[in-house]
Amino acid sequence: MACGGMDAVRQELGLRVPEDVGIIGVDDIQLAGSRAYDLSTIRQPSIQMVEATVDALFAHIADPDLPPQSITLPCHPVVRGSIKR
Repeated sequence: MACGGMDAVRQELGLRVPEDVGIIGVDDIQLAGSRAYDLSTIRQPSIQMVEATVDALFAHIADPDLPPQSITLPCHPVVRGSIKR
């Protein structure tokens, strides 16, 4: 989504990234690090997110009366050229 947004900002609106508009993506997809985008992003721990979700699901299946839980995992910014520093 952020890469597509960056394309629209550049091509449709004629604006410059990051001089006129800063853009940040999420998930740090491979395309984000390409020279065409150089997209700043938030890196999430995808594998740990899936593991925590599966563990919570199986725990709830084993005990449907378990109260909802909140799980917080660390995310990390990856600063590239799509934002001003």
